[in-house]
Amino acid sequence: MAIGAVWLALATILCLEGYLLWQVRTAAWQMAVRTAENATATLSVSIARNLNIVDLSLAGLQETVEQFDLSGMEPRLRNSTLFDRAASAEDLGAMLVLSENGDVLYDNAGWPPRAGNFADRDYFRVHVNTQRGPYLAKPYVSRLREGDHSVAISRRWSDADGHFKGVLIGAIRLAYFTNLLGRVNLGPRAVLGIARDDGTVLTRVPSTDGTWNVGLDLSRSEVMQKVLSGAPQLFNAMSKVDGIERTYVYEKIGSFPLYLVVGFSHADVLDSWITEAATIFGLGTLACFIIIALFLSLQRVLDRQMDVERDLERLATTDVLTGLSNRRYFDEVLQREWDRSRRMLAPLSLMLIDVDYFKAVNDKLGHAAGDAVLRTIASTIAASLLRPGDMVARYGGDEFAVLLANTDQTGALTVASRIREGVASLQAQALNGGTMVAGTLVAGTVSVGIGTGIVVPDSVSSVEDLFRASDRALYRAKRGGRDRVEACGIEEGMEPFDETVAR
Repeated sequence: MAIGAVWLALATILCLEGYLLWQVRTAAWQMAVRTAENATATLSVSIARNLNIVDLSLAGLQETVEQFDLSGMEPRLRNSTLFDRAASAEDLGAMLVLSENGDVLYDNAGWPPRAGNFADRDYFRVHVNTQRGPYLAKPYVSRLREGDHSVAISRRWSDADGHFKGVLIGAIRLAYFTNLLGRVNLGPRAVLGIARDDGTVLTRVPSTDGTWNVGLDLSRSEVMQKVLSGAPQLFNAMSKVDGIERTYVYEKIGSFPLYLVVGFSHADVLDSWITEAATIFGLGTLACFIIIALFLSLQRVLDRQMDVERDLERLATTDVLTGLSNRRYFDEVLQREWDRSRRMLAPLSLMLIDVDYFKAVNDKLGHAAGDAVLRTIASTIAASLLRPGDMVARYGGDEFAVLLANTDQTGALTVASRIREGVASLQAQALNGGTMVAGTLVAGTVSVGIGTGIVVPDSVSSVEDLFRASDRALYRAKRGGRDRVEACGIEEGMEPFDETVAR
């Protein structure tokens, strides 16, 4: 009787476990589907909106060139009339007016227009006869922007009698789509892509060929055939590109002949669940005997997870070689300090420090010596910062950045001089038992550029302007002979930089 009760209890526990695990599995699957659907809907709306902005600009351009004779206007005024602010958007590669022969007549980049003939492009040929537009071209390699992968929206330019006068195009960098899709994380085996309705790929994340699979023809793939045939918007299929079975969600992008396709791997959804299921099943059979042990085990798992999270957080903000903050964390702190300085009307200084002739150290002594130089200089810079709020980070290969909150240019120059002198003194320290690699002295000098500004609430300046000021000062320091400190105000960072003048 007792044994039967035990078995009944165990069977009950196992049944409850099975039901619970099935519910967890169902919830995980539903969450994955919902996440993919939400990502698809959000991305498609965003992409369609931006494409519509380009097309609306082209429609305005089409109306202007067809209704007005602009040939006698002053060139710069004509460009301002033809091209609105959308034509200067970061992701817009170019907005052009092409003649009936395919030559560039007007160019949003300025006057005179860049030279080029595009009569061979599909976005030109399609308008020669009848199509007025808009037309979405196949992806291509730009001839005006050094091989930049792009896609174009085009419209026909006709005279009052309907005769062909030329083509209006707005080119969009495919990097815009790639960067947008790259921000979405649906698992390590997930895939996001954009393709034309003829199966031509505009971009695929992740890439399998190093070029984001631009131009790949997937018209015969199982995935695209289901998409183009109007299959249910949630389906399973095998990827022709990497052979992974996924569940796919797709969405047509506005009125354009484009589809956004998002796929998540079954393994990504079920991996964590399978591990959890095995653990729960094993522990459940002994639940009546090891409740305390289960609690302690769970506590240890949580502690380990917290340790791992702390380690990951530290690794995410720390440069492994030098132990300093890394660029990502430095950028976050810089933005916070910028916002605080704007509120407090306090000065903010940024230093960019470059190790002089570092490449020569690597070439002559090897990377071990180079690493030793970086570690030694990093510790010297850190030791030169006397306030707890001052921050130093390794910002690039042989470049460091220092952030000095509430510090004007005079104070920043004092700190920079202390850093430069401290690094220069490493030569003498090394001779007295300092850093040696393979019997060779490792020391060096640094050049320091300082950018300083007081940010007022209605200022148009930005963090990028402060960076440009620091970079400009560093350029002067290096051009002035290295092993020196130069400073610029943020106002100089807001001005165009002419290297020929700097020389």
